[in-house]
Amino acid sequence: MDIENILKKYSKDKSYLLEIMHDVEKSKENKNLDLNDLKVISKYLDINLSAAYGTATFYSMFSLKPQAKYVIMVCSSTVCHIKKSYDILLFLKSLLNCDDDNLSKDGLFAVSEVGCLGLCDISPSMMINNQVYGDLDENKIKQIVGELRNGSNGA
Repeated sequence: MDIENILKKYSKDKSYLLEIMHDVEKSKENKNLDLNDLKVISKYLDINLSAAYGTATFYSMFSLKPQAKYVIMVCSSTVCHIKKSYDILLFLKSLLNCDDDNLSKDGLFAVSEVGCLGLCDISPSMMINNQVYGDLDENKIKQIVGELRNGSNGA
């Protein structure tokens, strides 16, 4: 759905700013808001562009940068850390050839470290999009990444 059709769902009330931003971001292939989106939204709601930009940058749930198809979160809780989650994180970044923003060169993967996924029973663990993976080692990670690259994994 394009931005114009999304805006039609809402009245021109400023209180809908967050909901509109969510819908626009979700509708885009790279799941991000760009400057043009913010201009169109601010014009529609009759607010300053700086207010829309400020909202988009204040809330961590929004991204102004294109997002990867697969978002990988590696758990770094105490239990996972003891079971070498940091080594898993470094291996993933190397395997995926991540840049300084932790994005793979092909743009398919984004890697981040998170405090706790609540998966201590299968540590070290990670989530890719909403799919859980545990008891990780380098071989298992290679297999998972290979399946994702080939499109044969449900993540």
